This record gives sequence, C-alpha cells and structure tokens, in this order.
Amino acid sequence: MESILWKDDTEVSVKDYKKAQKNYDNYKNLPWEKEAYSNQNNLKNEYISSSYFNDMKGKDATLDFIIDNI
Repeated sequence: MESILWKDDTEVSVKDYKKAQKNYDNYKNLPWEKEAYSNQNNLKNEYISSSYFNDMKGKDATLDFIIDNI
C-alpha cells in the first residue's frame, strides 16, 4: 500500500489523502495541515508586531484601513 510519511512517524495512505482532498473537514485534519493551522495565529501575531509591518503604517490610506482592520 502506498502511503505518505509525515515527520518520520505518521503515515497517511494515498487513498485517504485523495479522499481528504475532496472534503475540507477531512483535509484540515491531515497531520501537516493540523500543524499549519495551529501555527497560523502565532505567525500572524508575530508579523503584526514586527517593525516591518509597523513601518508600513501611514504611507497609504487603503493600506492603513487594512492594517487597522486586521
């Protein structure tokens, strides 16, 4: 049986992977997607608090609106 190995310990069969691609709820429960979803808020917060992000403020009214409403 063909499978996908994730981080040397979690196997997902190709059949289950293809099935998950057709259903978003199943797809987001794949091990690499679980990891991505759990990290996304931390990355967003880290970026929003970065000097790069803050340096963009005040340069464009549309961008300021977006920044203020994130």
